[in-house]
Amino acid sequence: MIFSVRRVRNISAMRASALAGLVPLALATFPEVARAQAPVQQPQAAPPFQQPPPGWGQQPQQPQQLPVPQQQQPYPQQQQPYPQQQPQPQPGWGLPPQQPVQPQPAPPSDTRGDGEMTFLYATSAGYGIGSGIGLDLLFKVKDPAASVIMPLTLGAGVPLAIFFVDRAQPFHRGVAASMGTGVMLGAMGGFLVSTTQYTLATTHDGEWSGGAYGLLSILTATGGGVGGYAFGEWLRPQPKTLGFITNSAGFGLLSGGMFGAGVSGTGDTWRGASLGGLLGYAGGIVASGALSTVYNPSWNSQKWMWVGYGAGVAATSVVYIAYAASDGEAKRGLVANSLGGLAGLALAAIFTFNDKDDSADAKPFTPPFQLGFNKLPGGGGLINAYGTF
Repeated sequence: MIFSVRRVRNISAMRASALAGLVPLALATFPEVARAQAPVQQPQAAPPFQQPPPGWGQQPQQPQQLPVPQQQQPYPQQQQPYPQQQPQPQPGWGLPPQQPVQPQPAPPSDTRGDGEMTFLYATSAGYGIGSGIGLDLLFKVKDPAASVIMPLTLGAGVPLAIFFVDRAQPFHRGVAASMGTGVMLGAMGGFLVSTTQYTLATTHDGEWSGGAYGLLSILTATGGGVGGYAFGEWLRPQPKTLGFITNSAGFGLLSGGMFGAGVSGTGDTWRGASLGGLLGYAGGIVASGALSTVYNPSWNSQKWMWVGYGAGVAATSVVYIAYAASDGEAKRGLVANSLGGLAGLALAAIFTFNDKDDSADAKPFTPPFQLGFNKLPGGGGLINAYGTF
């Protein structure tokens, strides 16, 4: 009995010990139960501040890149793979308005025009016919049938020769017209020389023969053609330039003739007019040829020059009223007419100095006068100058 009671007490004590050991375990496992069963404790002081681990709160460091060997770089390293592009201005932004492009006119051709050749063919035909007549006079051909051989032959042969020359090497611009103008002016000059020589001859023995006059016309016309060729190659003149020279020759002929007649003595009016006309004609050609290197008046200006010249002559004609009321010789008034015409010409040139033609080079060259030659029965000939304005 004693053993049994003692045994039971031991077992109860063992159970109590086991339960006492399980209580802390249960409290650790179930903190809610522990807090519920644990007695209320007074708040304790906060634990002392502990230093944060190294690197805490700092910016993360970039991983250090190891240098790549040069030969292992697949692409070359660029400083700026994508360059910054500047904004491009829009068309017309910040710029002045552009003017529309005007088409530039084509430069003039360096080859003669068809109008020049037509004029040269006409003047060369006249040159050939006149030369044939001059040769007939020189060789004193009397037979009518034989006298037409040389004029017809030369009248057709000279233009034909010029045609083949131009076919082999075309004339330059302005040369053909210059040659034709030179032939015409030279033939007219020969006629004026013959007229002056005839009027200045004191006796019948001092006159030249018909052959000499004919030969003189051939030489002056030939010299005019050669001079025209040289002038054309040097200056390459426009048609209006050649018109200016031709018109100037006419102004010089008229003013020189009037001036020579006015200053001549009694009974020598025709001689003075012939000599003055010849000198004025030559002076007009030389002066206008030199002036044309710097001055080329338009066709319209040249027309007004003729108007001004005529107005000057008409205005100075009032001087004849004074001569009618006096005993003076009326032909002296021709001096006033000569100078008045030149003054009107100069004023017209000044007033129309800036005139322009619509197409100055397109207008064909038309001389103010042309020449004709008629053979007279019994020897000699008659040269006519005609034209339109």
